Amino acid sequence: MREVSRSSAGGEDNVKTPGDPLAVIEEYFPGEGTYVDEERGLVRASKVGRSLYDYANRVVRVTGRPFKYSVPRPGSVVLAYVGSVRPELAVLTIVGEYDKGGNLRRISWPLTGMLHISQASQEYLKNLFEAYAVGDLIKARVLSEENPYQVTTKGPGLGLVLATCSNCGGVLQPDQGGFLKCVECGSRERRKNISRDYIRLKNPRRL
Repeated sequence: MREVSRSSAGGEDNVKTPGDPLAVIEEYFPGEGTYVDEERGLVRASKVGRSLYDYANRVVRVTGRPFKYSVPRPGSVVLAYVGSVRPELAVLTIVGEYDKGGNLRRISWPLTGMLHISQASQEYLKNLFEAYAVGDLIKARVLSEENPYQVTTKGPGLGLVLATCSNCGGVLQPDQGGFLKCVECGSRERRKNISRDYIRLKNPRRL
């Protein structure tokens, strides 16, 4: 029996997820990993995998899992960058998740995080601009189960891990008195929630 993976452009575009239409029931019988949508007259995928078509026997099936999903769970520590900041709310893009050993791993796709001022710092903040700016990299803990994720940066090791100068765009590195200093223009900025894990670069001018 010869089966063909039907794809218009090759690669990943024949990966199916539950509910994806595969064929009309007049053309193909449902095989492994599929079900019949009688109302619409379609064969649909019942799991994640690649669609395979047996043209000789007119059977379509979905087999295997092309990749393992990796998404945050409540309690997960994630790396995110700040996309926008308002006085009481910051919108983040979550790009990675830390495992129990503290190693950063990529998630399956970028996700959205929502940081409210009440969850931003142990210190009192008049507004979120005192802690974060657009483009900052932050370490946060996930509080909710679904995207967009509610997150907090209150806690040991959480908070700002890398920032750039609001004056010239240079990299900011830790300085005395809780300030960050630009390696390019020398200006200093005060941030109220700098993580103890702030990234100290050996050659920051090369960024």
